[in-house]
Formats: sequence, C-alpha cells, structure tokens
Amino acid sequence: MPVPPAAAELMARLARTPGEIRALLVALDEGPRARAAYGTTGWSPAEVVIHLTAVDAEVWAPRLRQLATEPNPTWAWTEPDMDGWSAPSPLVAADEFAAGRRALLELAGGLPAEAWGRTGTHDVLGELDVAGLLREALVHDEEHLAALRTLAGEGDHA
Repeated sequence: MPVPPAAAELMARLARTPGEIRALLVALDEGPRARAAYGTTGWSPAEVVIHLTAVDAEVWAPRLRQLATEPNPTWAWTEPDMDGWSAPSPLVAADEFAAGRRALLELAGGLPAEAWGRTGTHDVLGELDVAGLLREALVHDEEHLAALRTLAGEGDHA
C-alpha cells in the first residue's frame, strides 16, 4: 500500500530534520556555544543528536515493526539508554542520525497495508496509529531542534 497522504507529509518533514540538525551543528561549531549544554537535559549538541538517533532506533522503529504484525500493542514511556551510543564528533553524530532516519522512513514506507490501519496504546500518549507515531517523532524532533536553534542564537529573536 502506498503511504497515506497525511503520513507522506509527516515523513517528508521527518526527512528534513537531519539536514536542519547538520546546519545547526555547523553554526554551533563556528560559535562560542559549540560544546555548551542546554535545557533540562544538560546535553551537548552532539549528545542531543545521539539521543535522536537512539530514539529512532530504540523507540520509533520497534513500535512501527509492532504495528506491522501485532494488533493493538501497548507501549510504555521509554527513554533509550544512551550509554551504548557515541560519536567522535557532532558531525559524525549527524551522519549517523541521517542514516538512522533514512532507515526509519524506509521502514515506515514499506509497512504493509494492514499496519496503517492498526493502532497501539501508549501509556501517556494514548492510542496511536502509524501516522500518530510519526507525528510524535516530529514533535520530539521539533523540541530538540528548537533547543539547538536557541543554543545557536537563532531562537533568540522570539
């Protein structure tokens, strides 16, 4: 089954995140905040990108796979263990994120027709179908992009 139109737009938006991340990392590397931590996480920009990579691999992808085969899976709020993830530099982290994001979108795009009609139940977010999971992934991206923009000085004009 082709990707439903509403999900196709979400996937297109999710596909743009790695480029935005890379541009922000380049801007940060040229400024005084390149190694600064931000927000409540206290993560550096590279750690933010590693987190996004881990969430794609350990949260979004397994849930999409479940919807491919299981009727109404249940999901708990999950934070990936970042100890197993690292990158020698922020731009290498960005490359790894881009590769992982491509794999996630290929997974979503290749889901069988019945997967698009299934839902799972998240203990905090409620009932989500594939498009709902993709929407949550985008919300998560936007949260971290906003923080990186602020760190890069692009969000100071609000």
